[in-house]
Amino acid sequence: ENLPARFKNRLYLINEVVDDDEGTHSLNLHSAHQESMTERGLLMVVLSFAFCKGTSAVRSGQMKGAGKKTRWITEHHLYSLLHRVDENIPSEPPSAEGRKKSRTSGGGGRHSLGGGGADGGVSETPDIDGLLEKFVSQDYLLRDKIEEGEESAGTSEDGKVIAYAMGPRAAMEVGRRQVVYFCSNVLDEQPDPTMLAEIDEDDESSEEEEEEGGEE
Repeated sequence: ENLPARFKNRLYLINEVVDDDEGTHSLNLHSAHQESMTERGLLMVVLSFAFCKGTSAVRSGQMKGAGKKTRWITEHHLYSLLHRVDENIPSEPPSAEGRKKSRTSGGGGRHSLGGGGADGGVSETPDIDGLLEKFVSQDYLLRDKIEEGEESAGTSEDGKVIAYAMGPRAAMEVGRRQVVYFCSNVLDEQPDPTMLAEIDEDDESSEEEEEEGGEE
């Protein structure tokens, strides 16, 4: 619902095992392999930045059906935040040529998952460029060009910047509520009550719309 037409025919297999607020079942499910853990961890971090640091006060380009409350984070802001988490992650997004290479090679970004570290060991810094492409292709993330109120880094000639938001698959498999609890666990703080209230309000609105649609 409230997504572009290309998502209408997508089918997702949902694990309906009830999880707790800490996501214990999800953690156990995705911790079988180191690579899976790293990818899932990065996805949770990106979703957290998009939801907690992003803004809905922007105009989306092609993703007009993404919903007015969809929170978008510009790629420059995202890379800057990821760089603070791991200084080995580039602080700037790839160039147009580098982005094309990540798409065509299925990886090969500037930092590879499992690549050699400075001491000859295994690097834990993931291939950010390649994994963002992967998350978009798997519908975990939406990517679009958005209009910002003022010119910022990465603004193209048309006045737009590339940005990311939570995709439909992440909304179903993870959900905004788990993202909020993930942030609170990382920060060792209580979940933000305003964000939880916003989620509850959106859920109530969705239920009312479904009931009205059923009556029609």
